[in-house]
Amino acid sequence: MSDNFAMDLEFDTTRIPIEPGIHRAKVIDIKKEQNKAKDGDNLVFTFEVVDGPSKGAQTRLWQSLKPSVKWKYTEVIAAFGVDVKAGQGRITRATFMGKIVRIQVVEGDTDNGGEAQRNIQSVLPDDPSSAVPAAAKPQSQAQDLGDDEGPKTEAQKAAPKIDQGLDDFPPEEEDLPF
Repeated sequence: MSDNFAMDLEFDTTRIPIEPGIHRAKVIDIKKEQNKAKDGDNLVFTFEVVDGPSKGAQTRLWQSLKPSVKWKYTEVIAAFGVDVKAGQGRITRATFMGKIVRIQVVEGDTDNGGEAQRNIQSVLPDDPSSAVPAAAKPQSQAQDLGDDEGPKTEAQKAAPKIDQGLDDFPPEEEDLPF
């Protein structure tokens, strides 16, 4: 019996390791589905890392749309450039598809196989000059977080508005209070 062999294989790109840290990632799929408890809906984002050592890795974020976590879904939606200051608005699949943001990945609990799970802790705007939550900024920058009502960057000016691309989400279900 020979120890030499040759095989053609297909690789599962969804299992490329994604290291903890902040990564630029593109939304390659988004859908709305009922949560496991069947008491609310989630937006399920599938992200693919676009550069760095984890390039090609895919990960998902299940973002609850329950009123009790309005602060969190507002933070996620704002990272895509949606103006949430109006208090409510409409989002669609086109609001997110193909858009690049930064995702902060942290190490979580272990799964059944003993591997540490990697979870998305936050979704941040792609523009590095945009406001970033204090936890994601280096200590020296975290102390200088004030209200940023200054002039908009070019990326903020070009960001999609809340009512663009009314294509895949039913309007009566996607008017969300921010």
